[in-house]
Amino acid sequence: MSNFSICRFLFAACISFLAFNDVCAQTIYTMGSGDVIVYECGTDAIFTDDNSGTLDAQDPYSCTNNTITFCPDVPGDAVQINFLGFDLQTNANPNNNDALYAYDGDSTGSNLVGVGTGNSFVGVSITA
Repeated sequence: MSNFSICRFLFAACISFLAFNDVCAQTIYTMGSGDVIVYECGTDAIFTDDNSGTLDAQDPYSCTNNTITFCPDVPGDAVQINFLGFDLQTNANPNNNDALYAYDGDSTGSNLVGVGTGNSFVGVSITA
């Protein structure tokens, strides 16, 4: 699974969260911007790719690969991510489907702890 698909997943999950949970006033973080992001746990946020983050999701992608790493404030502590909404693009061509790969570590070489496609992560909580 490419990092591009991870990026597209996060965008789709965030848009689903917005559309179906009537959320107002989150901070939108764009992956691949090169910025170091400090996220305060428990606050509302959207993690997206370089698509504009619009609700219609029709803006073109740049076709870049991105990886986002969530680290705990205290080294050695766990990180938990709850997917309140999750909806990835699926196509007739299985080589063009989006997927999210979750790893227990700071690289894609770490242990794989979950793979999400379509809407398979709705309601899932991953702790690593």
